[in-house]
Amino acid sequence: MKREDFLSFDLGENMSSYEGFDNFMHRILSFQKPDFHFGVERFVPSGSIPGKVREDRSFSTFVGDTVVFNLSEVQKKIIFERYIKPLYEAVPHCFAEMLQEHTLHMTLHDLNASAVCDYDVTESMFETEVLMARLIEALKVKPQTISMITTCAFNMVNTSLVLGLRPATEDDYEKLMDLYCHVDKIRSLPYPFTPHITLAYFNREGFGIEEIRRIEHLLTYLNKVCFEVPLSTESLVYQKFISMNDYFNVLPFVK
Repeated sequence: MKREDFLSFDLGENMSSYEGFDNFMHRILSFQKPDFHFGVERFVPSGSIPGKVREDRSFSTFVGDTVVFNLSEVQKKIIFERYIKPLYEAVPHCFAEMLQEHTLHMTLHDLNASAVCDYDVTESMFETEVLMARLIEALKVKPQTISMITTCAFNMVNTSLVLGLRPATEDDYEKLMDLYCHVDKIRSLPYPFTPHITLAYFNREGFGIEEIRRIEHLLTYLNKVCFEVPLSTESLVYQKFISMNDYFNVLPFVK
């Protein structure tokens, strides 16, 4: 956002990110396949990983803000026990430190993110928080549930393993995209919305064919079952974070 537009920002509807339910479903199902494959014999993680993960696999400082649906305690427990624990029991060295169960969420919209906490990012986050407060006040979001269904666990741009989600119905898609498009007016993203829950970030150095085969076998087995993940607008929040394991609620959408 241009600085001169900051004070005159219009909270009107923005549909530039709207692709329609059928196109959305076709896009996400074109690459989210239950039969999990890396398609390589040596996995090399994304170049973004060193900004988030240290050589000892612990998370480094990584600051920013985001809008997320916090999951219920039951949902967190199910996902942690079904996916995260088995992955770390099978090949813990392939991943960064384990994500804490209480941090599990579905991101509605990314905002700011930086491996360096300098003046530019802190100023941008300050402006974003002010705009988010104005947006939330203008929207007056009511309590409602958006029903999502898991698709499968998949590799998200060689950065992390994630659990994909899709709206259960076209009506659920419309409710989700209405919220997304409003937040997108504050900071538009150059990539389409792909709902997911992050399960594990990869390590920095990658891994070989033995580990690849173990992950492929495990996720292909786990992907045989899909289940509903209801999202509540009462759990929709603007958050800030200082690492991939440290998120803080700032502004709830439903008051």
